[in-house]
Amino acid sequence: MKKIIFTLLVFVPLLVFGQNTYYVAPTNGWHEGIGYNEPKDTNIGSKDNPWATWQRAFNTAKAGDLVYFREGVWYPNNNETFVAIFNPHDGHGNDGTVDNPIVFSNYPGEQPILDCSKNFVQSAIQVGLYIANAEYTTFRGLDVRNVYTWARPGGYEVDCHGVFIQDCGTVNFEDMAVYNISGKVWWITHNKHLSLINCDAYNACDSLDYSAPGGDADGFNIGSGVASGVENDMTLTIRGCRAWNCSDDGFDMSWSKTVHIDSCWSFFNGALYDTGYRGDGTGIKFGTTDVTINGGDPINARIVERCVVAFNKGWHVYGDVEVGAGFDMNNLQGGENRALYQTYRNNTVYKNFYNVVISAGGSGGWDYLADGGSVVMQNNLIYDWLAPDISYSAHLTRFIAQMDYATQYVHPTTESWDWINNDPSNLWFNRYNPAFNITDDDFTSVDSVQIFNQLSAPRKTDGSLPDITVLQLAEGSDLIDGGTNVGLPFAGSAPDLGAFEYGTVVIDNPPSASFSATPTIITLGESVSFDASNSSDDNGIAAYNWDFDGGATNTSGVTANVTFNTAGTYNVVLTVIDTNGAMDTESKTIAVNSVPTITTKKIEVTRYFPNPTAAKVMFMVKTELEEDINIEVYASDDINKANPIITGTINISTLVPNNNDEYKYELNIGSNSIPDGVYTVFIKSTTYEVPPIDITKLTTF
Repeated sequence: MKKIIFTLLVFVPLLVFGQNTYYVAPTNGWHEGIGYNEPKDTNIGSKDNPWATWQRAFNTAKAGDLVYFREGVWYPNNNETFVAIFNPHDGHGNDGTVDNPIVFSNYPGEQPILDCSKNFVQSAIQVGLYIANAEYTTFRGLDVRNVYTWARPGGYEVDCHGVFIQDCGTVNFEDMAVYNISGKVWWITHNKHLSLINCDAYNACDSLDYSAPGGDADGFNIGSGVASGVENDMTLTIRGCRAWNCSDDGFDMSWSKTVHIDSCWSFFNGALYDTGYRGDGTGIKFGTTDVTINGGDPINARIVERCVVAFNKGWHVYGDVEVGAGFDMNNLQGGENRALYQTYRNNTVYKNFYNVVISAGGSGGWDYLADGGSVVMQNNLIYDWLAPDISYSAHLTRFIAQMDYATQYVHPTTESWDWINNDPSNLWFNRYNPAFNITDDDFTSVDSVQIFNQLSAPRKTDGSLPDITVLQLAEGSDLIDGGTNVGLPFAGSAPDLGAFEYGTVVIDNPPSASFSATPTIITLGESVSFDASNSSDDNGIAAYNWDFDGGATNTSGVTANVTFNTAGTYNVVLTVIDTNGAMDTESKTIAVNSVPTITTKKIEVTRYFPNPTAAKVMFMVKTELEEDINIEVYASDDINKANPIITGTINISTLVPNNNDEYKYELNIGSNSIPDGVYTVFIKSTTYEVPPIDITKLTTF
């Protein structure tokens, strides 16, 4: 019975925490008319009997579970505010853990879609997929579409969002497309650690907004409307994402501590063709922030690299003013214990209404002299624009004056600027350096139709961005190798200007050193085997070098068998070097102990008295040691001393010697429980021992 109870207790955690694989196939069984509160989906979730709704998957999966969504479209018409919901805090789902995350994924090669076109809510807001209070969860390959608005009585419209992510911890989104949305496509707020990899946002317009139609439909809206200080711990990574045909901004970000945008494309956003829509039309916009300095260390709050922003143009809400920009550093805020650091490197900014707008926000805004911080622009290719032919320097003088440092800024009208402005009176346009003469001939193509078609083309099968030929540097352009090394991979002798390198970029990741050592604690004279075969490199390891910290001769090779020269503790270091000279190291500690000294002088058995009748042996021991003396008894035929029959200890500290400095000790060798025979007694301390003594045990004379 005890065994049964123990076994059940061992396996209960597996039942609670998941580690199962489930399946969803919306076209199997109930799909239309099923919302998150309707219990009609009773399938078991197996491959042959899959769940019928996304909501069943969200409600059921536990930590460690993997749910595959099969090809098909789910058309719920539950007429609820949230068409689909994952919120562990209100009973719609469970949290993952750092070791056992929950993964909701498309089945490989198939495309599941949540279509919200049949859902009509009577409240003031409608959301396609609502995710809140989630921890350690990944959403992969799930598309959301057709979240529509309509006018309500009183002149108000339903506020729509494609995916709304709120109050989450660590959540990842991969290979997801959200489109045809009457409002914000991705609305992300009050979160901590999020990543969006290879996600798209397109075809969005809040056309029925009664005050500013088109002014709220951003592709990715991050942190809008968050109270001061709430998101000081938020980090966000956006890589390989795209936004286009959004009536407001492609990427609009504000209240977040760290945002890293890498290899993203934002194009044709804003009111390009219809001035009746009043969006800002910015490719990538950063609004105000409440980032603070932690312990005096600067925070690089925004990093934008290898991005493309093109053909973004807006129409301002306040007055009939055309606006829009490629990059808009909008209303940067400063203040006590706060420093703002932003870095823009290797981006291509082409033919936006304005290409770069930098605003300190007026009263209370950021001033690098008072607040610290900097905005760094490196290797950016910023060319041509849609704005009327006005003085660019005059238009942006009040903004640029508060910049700290930037290099290789390329002027929209073919000029290049080396912009180093540590002195607010020394404006960037006074440091003119015509290093480059940029024309359309520097590019393979700048045709607007080709740019749109190629940037919006289907992704590759692995979810990565499509291969394009537009906005690439043409052969012979002096922009090739025209940049400086900022740590990004490049081809040629130096980085190119812009987001794309001319030629093949060989990405050489550094090697990873790893080795085993067996054993790590030895006695002098013994050897240690070292094996570095678990080290790795994407292009191959050229050398394995071993440093034995002076304990043995250094050597090279994947493996080594080493005997150390002297006792001691050694820090053994392996260095691996790849074919391009990059290296990595790993170290382990090896302890080499001295060989124990054996002597017969420190412990002496002066007398011993077998007493077969009482089954005891009395020893008289003389010792110069202060440590306890151990006694072990083995059968005489146990040559290897593998199985002691009796053990005992002479506690020197508690015994009183006789007049001859002898310690008396009686060893009970048992009665009938130990058979008659010859036994060998070993008497020793931790470092000394006496020759073994053979005794005979007899029950009777």
